Amino acid sequence: MLVTSPPEALLFSTSTISQLKTLELSGSRLDGPSLVHAFSRLRHLSSLIVTIYDERPSDINIVEEHKNIANILQTLGPTLSHLTVAGDLIEFETLATIKWPQLRTLRLVNHVPHGKIIPLPIVVSQMPLLRTLGYDFCAGVEHRDATIFCHDGEGNLPRLSSVLPGLTSLSISNVQSEDRIVEQLPLSLQALRVVARRDPWYPTRKSDPYRWHYSSLNEIDTFRWIDAAAKLAYLVELALTLENAPSPTVLAAIASACPQLRILELEQARFEKNYRMSPYTTESLVEALIQLHDLRDLRITMEIGVHNPPVRKQSYPPSYASIRAAKRSLLQEDGLLFAKALRSLESISFLYHNETLSLSRLDRHSVWYKMDVVRGRTGQPPFVQFLKTKVDVMLGDFNVVEDMLDRLPAYNDANEAVEALTELRNHLRLADGWRTTYPTKKAYSFLQEATGTQSRLDRIYTSEEVMQNTREWNIEPSGIPGADHKLISVQISHQEAPWVGKGRWSIPHHVLRDKLFRARVQQEGRKALEEINTITSRTELKNPQTIYNTFKSEILLLARQRDKAIIPRIDRRLRELQNSLDKINNDQTNEEDEKRIASAEIETKMRALQQRKHQNKRQTAAARNRLEGETICKYWTTANKESKPRDMIYALRKEENNVGRDQQTYETNSQKMAELGRHYHNNLQKVETPTTPQLWEEKTNVVLENVKTKASAEQKQTLAEHIDRTEVVEALKKAKNNTAAGLDGATNELWKAIHNKYTEETALGSDTAFDLAELLTLVFNDILTNGLTPASSFSEGWMCPLYKKNDKNDIANYRPITCLNTDYKLYTKCLATRLATIAPSLIHPSQAGFIPGRRITDQTKLIRLMMHYAEKTQQNGLIMALDQEKAYDKIGHEYLWRTLKKFDLPDVFIDTVRSLYDNAETKIMINGHLSTPWKINRGVRQGDPLSCMLFDLAIEPLAASLRASTLEGYNIPNSAEKLIANLFADDTTVFLSANDDLDELQRILDDWNTSLPRKYDTH
Repeated sequence: MLVTSPPEALLFSTSTISQLKTLELSGSRLDGPSLVHAFSRLRHLSSLIVTIYDERPSDINIVEEHKNIANILQTLGPTLSHLTVAGDLIEFETLATIKWPQLRTLRLVNHVPHGKIIPLPIVVSQMPLLRTLGYDFCAGVEHRDATIFCHDGEGNLPRLSSVLPGLTSLSISNVQSEDRIVEQLPLSLQALRVVARRDPWYPTRKSDPYRWHYSSLNEIDTFRWIDAAAKLAYLVELALTLENAPSPTVLAAIASACPQLRILELEQARFEKNYRMSPYTTESLVEALIQLHDLRDLRITMEIGVHNPPVRKQSYPPSYASIRAAKRSLLQEDGLLFAKALRSLESISFLYHNETLSLSRLDRHSVWYKMDVVRGRTGQPPFVQFLKTKVDVMLGDFNVVEDMLDRLPAYNDANEAVEALTELRNHLRLADGWRTTYPTKKAYSFLQEATGTQSRLDRIYTSEEVMQNTREWNIEPSGIPGADHKLISVQISHQEAPWVGKGRWSIPHHVLRDKLFRARVQQEGRKALEEINTITSRTELKNPQTIYNTFKSEILLLARQRDKAIIPRIDRRLRELQNSLDKINNDQTNEEDEKRIASAEIETKMRALQQRKHQNKRQTAAARNRLEGETICKYWTTANKESKPRDMIYALRKEENNVGRDQQTYETNSQKMAELGRHYHNNLQKVETPTTPQLWEEKTNVVLENVKTKASAEQKQTLAEHIDRTEVVEALKKAKNNTAAGLDGATNELWKAIHNKYTEETALGSDTAFDLAELLTLVFNDILTNGLTPASSFSEGWMCPLYKKNDKNDIANYRPITCLNTDYKLYTKCLATRLATIAPSLIHPSQAGFIPGRRITDQTKLIRLMMHYAEKTQQNGLIMALDQEKAYDKIGHEYLWRTLKKFDLPDVFIDTVRSLYDNAETKIMINGHLSTPWKINRGVRQGDPLSCMLFDLAIEPLAASLRASTLEGYNIPNSAEKLIANLFADDTTVFLSANDDLDELQRILDDWNTSLPRKYDTH
């Protein structure tokens, strides 16, 4: 968009703005010969606004100007969608000869027709997409404008409704009584405005000083327009300028004709010769509008008299005192009358004698009566009555103080203003929260820089109930440039909100940039590596795992200490200034003038620092947006995602047997809710004892004997050999940033920062840099060879319950996501990468879950193809979906080890995985509170990179049993085997032919259930 004045400035701009879409042009002349050439380069312009000033040069060439406009519009006509022209610029003949294929909005303001009079319906017939038409013309000496809507000089009457059947908005002004536009309204109109405008172009004629300025609707014309509006079923906005104040009869006619109205604007034409104030009572006006049930916005401009005014001649103009009396009367009484009757109203606007009803024009204490024009929307009593008993918080800039303690230098405010505010506050039963919390403390929210005076104008009032749940009352600079008031804030907690604990700590990003921390990490890392390399005999107390655990504990303890010690320089300076300010303001020994000068100086410094801090944040945000904005990254997707608060669990249902729904009890204590979650998940870990050990052994052998694929010798060697440093480096590179840390607080960013430091120093030729990848390689290989040490916390994790669906008070309806230590995930990522290389040869192609090169779309496309194939070949059959309940949590560990052995995976790999699960413990966190731990006796952990592959291997015997069964499924031509099932992790789809026996399928599932032990839900 470009706004330019004078128009000649466009000549110097078009070379760089050829892509401009919106142009607003203003000036006193458009007769320059070069303007047409300048406009010809704006090929993409879609919106044009042209305004010509009323003070015109004496040498203006009107003919040349009209010619220029005609040429400009001829050039832009094909692309324009919006055209607004203010002033005497366009001839109707010009508009009628141009094609406007894209024009949707046309507004002609203060227009005096020149040249040949062409009816407007003929002009707009060249605009097939026109939806908004505004025509504001000035009454000329010969009233030639009166013929614009009437005829074309030959007795023909083109109808606007037939030319523009899709017109939705029509605005016309200064309509003469003889116009016939009222008979041409398109039925599609949604907004109709017939209003008066003052003519700024011609001087007032002494013979007719009032009528010349405004042209309004007399009573006959008013009812003609109302009758026409009654035919417009879609009309929701109506604006009329009336000769006299709107009467109850007129309002009732509007309400009856257009009950669907949402916006109603009525204006009494002022400066009329027969001017007089409204003789109608507000009650009669309200009663007339009672049928407008959907009215949202009411605007009335008229001269209001007093209620039930006596019949007497009013002087013109009314006195200023009577205007203010009328204002206050409507504000406190009339507005409330409208609000009571019209319950859908959202906005009421009134204008009295050129004086808008504006709070800025009233006495300061009258602000508090403004609420009387607002009311409830659901049949409640007027909102002002509701406020007096139901308000919880009232806040803002009150412009007065109730206590001289809140001013520097101290003095009392005007009694009238203070009493008005105090009366309102007492009615609402509110108290000043900050002053209640700090009865004698002095602090100010506003500094007048010219005089150095300060005051606490900005306050938050709360009810007694809310006050009990408030904390952190603060008055601090906002940092926003140009803001001369401080930010007032308070934390209000929910009365039923659970107690939120400290949660888990994770190392913050700014600590990773701390030089002292980084130097200490290098020192401790080199020490750990040296100690491991000097081990001659491995013991339970001295081995790579224990040394690494000591190293990690040391650097994380240092990180916590540095996190508390590191304070940005600006924050430290602000804290010092705030302490100095508090001392000065509350020092009783200083004189008022000394306080004022010293306090103002500190306030100015604090404001400058806060603004610099705020500006730094803005620059950082702008730089990041410049680098990552509109790119496929987490920053951009998060910025365009709805910001939601953290999930809070308010209550959990207790597990009680034989208790009806009405007798169930709930736990609201967060720590106890965490223990309820632990109890639930611990019960899931309890192994369901099979009927007999012999039966479990038998069924497990039956299921596993269908597995025919085995790892090759080369694959076994790959899984069994020691982890190489390059594998650790690759796992570090693939580790995602901004993911949750485990219970130890170490993030992926920590390990990456240490590794990047080594890479940088090595590139510079340093041979003393600490190599984290080497340390992790030694530790991982020690685990691979010897398993985890008994006291190791390496495989511990914490569970984050994420709500899925159904009852929020049932812990079973939360998805258990386990957040593991990041170094643990680096280790299992190395194992998972190795396993992923051999998994495609071990797992049948029918399994697409988490196998490299396979996708879920392969499975969904196969299902659709089979449905089409069965229909074409006229084969009857059945598609059955099997959904495993709590799939990841219920895989038995003994079954899992037997399955891995059946695939002939090396013992070293199986023992390593077994060691990880034998030492695994999990705690659940609810509302920042951790439960006591429980052992992982079965299932695979969601959040572990290795879990997906392990689960695919564990469920493969079921798919193998289906393929080896007597079930026919579908035999596809040119396919080596029958199609019986496809899987995506635990989601199994079985294809059965008409000849298949469901009992056979049930027998396979029973054997599978016994071997896990587990149950399947079929649907």
